[in-house]
Amino acid sequence: LALISREYRGKFNVKVCKTLPCMLRGSDIILQAVEDATCCKVGGLSEDKMFGVDLVECQGACANAPVVVIDDDYYEDLTVCDIYNIIQTLRCGGIPPCGPQSGRFAAEPCCGLTSLLTCPPPPGYCIQRALFTSCDDGKKKK
Repeated sequence: LALISREYRGKFNVKVCKTLPCMLRGSDIILQAVEDATCCKVGGLSEDKMFGVDLVECQGACANAPVVVIDDDYYEDLTVCDIYNIIQTLRCGGIPPCGPQSGRFAAEPCCGLTSLLTCPPPPGYCIQRALFTSCDDGKKKK
């Protein structure tokens, strides 16, 4: 659970979040898939020394749970199939795309955007005209 390890953790250090939001979204199943795909148990190192698996506390991406961090890359909205694809890509020397694996952008709702769907109005839209006139405009000097 430490951020820094004194022991070799493999070429790829796979960290599975174990806090409540991720657990509610299935991180226990994701952990099992990680262990199966890497052939490595939590706290251990795979035989080929390519993967180390650890459990970690909150990684701050709760809106996109469950989350796995591999080295410094976040993989979010994971399914078991996603885990196998990510691990296989790493085994073959590739770099899997990080971020939400569900196709959504950042932390937008799973069902798509529901607000802010139009372009914003231009500056000054709906501001009272009185705010643009000076106090002396309506008075004539005698």
